[in-house]
Amino acid sequence: MRIYPSGSLKLEELEVRLPDDFPASFEPEYLLRDDEAKFSLHIHKVLEIGFCHEGSGFFIIGEKILQFARHDIVIVNNREWHRAQSRKGTISRWAWLYVDAQKLLWPFSQNIDILDSSHFCGKSFVNIFSATRHPAVYQTARHIIDEFSAPGLYHQDRVRALCCTLFIDLHRLDNWGENSELSSAKYAESLQRITPALDYLRTHYTEKIAIGSLAEVCCVSIATFRRLFATAMGKSPLEYLIELRVAMAGLELKESARSIQQIAWDHGFPNLSSFERMFKKIRGSTPGSWRRAAHAQNRTTGES
Repeated sequence: MRIYPSGSLKLEELEVRLPDDFPASFEPEYLLRDDEAKFSLHIHKVLEIGFCHEGSGFFIIGEKILQFARHDIVIVNNREWHRAQSRKGTISRWAWLYVDAQKLLWPFSQNIDILDSSHFCGKSFVNIFSATRHPAVYQTARHIIDEFSAPGLYHQDRVRALCCTLFIDLHRLDNWGENSELSSAKYAESLQRITPALDYLRTHYTEKIAIGSLAEVCCVSIATFRRLFATAMGKSPLEYLIELRVAMAGLELKESARSIQQIAWDHGFPNLSSFERMFKKIRGSTPGSWRRAAHAQNRTTGES
């Protein structure tokens, strides 16, 4: 495990040991809590595919704050620093697959371009896939998870065939592109130095937060903190905080029957109009419209 040695919290490269003959490892049951502190921001040297059996919450993947819900698939390659936690007061249940796709699929497929997962990252890569938004990727990934959950005849051959199909489906998406900054030393150093602030924001996002407090937990000046944050996250600390508040409020809108006004107050917004304005800016619709659409989708997919 390599740890970048600055700050009280560390970026970690977590090692996953895979068999040489069939480089894949399956964890059928992982409970993700709302105060998850087992890992800080981390990466694995292999591709991760997760399936959410139940629950909801959010992932921090690079600069992205992404909601997850029951039955979602998440795909993270070996270049994006990430962590996750469940919605406040809940526990979500996951299955995780770790796979070295290049070793697994060679010589099953000898097309180097197909086996390259380095593009599956960055600001425009969605990471979280649902049955309605990305049916091809979602169904293939579900078949892989199901095959590991209940291995059948020719298990390894079927896994290899499905993984090859998954890579092809991912390459066919039009929302990915190589992000060379993710592997740069400057990016990693900046992300490491603001990691204490990211963790502070994750646990205090409902409170009034001063930029000076964030700089202080990182042991840098305010000007240096702003520069480091922009380099690592591509946005200002305030923009990131608002996105985090909107993401968590969106989970409450979908999962609870509490009033929109109460949700706004509980997620750090001073008034309802501020919440509605920021929510529409980020989500493209008002909180009320977004809640109705989410509930309608739940009924359609049988998740309500």
